[in-house]
Amino acid sequence: MEYVNFTNLTSKIISMKTTLLTLLLVIGFGSAFAQTASLNGFDSANKKHGRWIMYMNYHGGKEKDSTKAVYKRYTTYQHGRDLYPLITLSEIKGRIETTGAKGSPANRLCLMVNI
Repeated sequence: MEYVNFTNLTSKIISMKTTLLTLLLVIGFGSAFAQTASLNGFDSANKKHGRWIMYMNYHGGKEKDSTKAVYKRYTTYQHGRDLYPLITLSEIKGRIETTGAKGSPANRLCLMVNI
């Protein structure tokens, strides 16, 4: 008959739990501090730099007041230059229309462009 050494087994289980807990804490703290980039920042020359939130009205134009905005989009500036400029609907002679009845699942926004 073979005997099991429970003190050895218990110490192995505690060691595994400690290792797992340490690993989870390291991953948890690492992901908590991973996103350090800020929004709407300026460079040393006081020009827009980094990621910015742009607010837009119902017609797709820029809106300065975020409380009046219908849409928002993220863009990136590099020392005052917008890397992804927005073309407004008025520039391309377009409009936004909805299809389907209000509140129905078939209600979709469509971008209509006149070429």
